[in-house]
Amino acid sequence: MRHYGAPVRLLDCSYSFYFAVYMALAEDREGTLWILNAARFNKPKRITRRIEAAGGRDRFEEISRDFAPGNDILNIRGRGDKIVDLAITCYLMENPIPLVYAVNPFRLNKRLSVQQGLLLLAGDPKASFYNNLRNCFSDEQDMGSNVHRIVLDFSKSERNAILRALRDMNMRNEVLLPGLDGFAKSLAERLAYPPP
Repeated sequence: MRHYGAPVRLLDCSYSFYFAVYMALAEDREGTLWILNAARFNKPKRITRRIEAAGGRDRFEEISRDFAPGNDILNIRGRGDKIVDLAITCYLMENPIPLVYAVNPFRLNKRLSVQQGLLLLAGDPKASFYNNLRNCFSDEQDMGSNVHRIVLDFSKSERNAILRALRDMNMRNEVLLPGLDGFAKSLAERLAYPPP
């Protein structure tokens, strides 16, 4: 939805380093990668403890019961981890807590599969994403060892060489953005970067 201008609390991310580099450089010569060790802070038990500490235990349990396998609203019976993810996400939508929670989509469409996508939910929409993220770590040193920022600043010829190498690895618009928008971008890409 973000691509079409809708305001969202979810940030698109990827498990793929190569996809991230491609997206960072595809539109401009300079881009920035944020690399997060989500395993360090994205533990459902830790998040539920934060919810309990904020006084939300009863509401969280109510939401969890609504999504219990017996109800099976989304046809995810027997996938308890997904039910916990859904309950945490719903709770945070109602009751903001400054944190970041990584959510793997329940169902993958073609685009998410190809892009190896996941979503980061900012727990408090009134705070910046950075401040939400900062609240996931004990101190600056802990955050510094689990969150890395890489600025990609290349000359035009270096950028073009990197994009050609990525395209050789099948990182190209018609593959990464299935549909008419990816096809249209790929036409412009082929004109801009003809094979040597």
